[in-house]
Amino acid sequence: RARPVPWPTWTAACANPRGREGRGEEAAYGCELARRLQPADWRYAWYAGKFWAAQAAATRNPKAATLADASFARGAAENRLEVKNLLGRIELHMAMPRLLVQPASADELEAWSAEALALAPRSPRVRTLRVLVLERAGKIDAARKEATMLALDEPADFAARALVERLSPKVLR
Repeated sequence: RARPVPWPTWTAACANPRGREGRGEEAAYGCELARRLQPADWRYAWYAGKFWAAQAAATRNPKAATLADASFARGAAENRLEVKNLLGRIELHMAMPRLLVQPASADELEAWSAEALALAPRSPRVRTLRVLVLERAGKIDAARKEATMLALDEPADFAARALVERLSPKVLR
């Protein structure tokens, strides 16, 4: 006999297809309902953050960006050992700083990326984001070193090789 699916899981699952179908209000309602029914579950904050970040990217809406940032921050606070909300917040602040009322400074982004690296030191996504944050902060030597280590640890990772190439000093011929 199949076990019933808990309301928050069902609600969040319904929100994602609604968003893809262009029914943003219904998707937002589903995400919020799931988050409110189980506020201590970091996943629903992450779902809401991803939804609002997509809305902000599609519509260039500052309110959606603010809602995404708040959702990611809430999810990171709910579970300090899970890295997804932290990564979502870093990516949001790097991709859409002009939409945020108070975008993160280079120092804040670096601190968040260091925290993410401490939580998931072997994750290629975390390590790649760390390289991008260091590059944005102007710490090219540190970014190059991190990218080189990532490329050595993940030889099949095209993105890591591309980062090493991009950060390598150009030799004039």
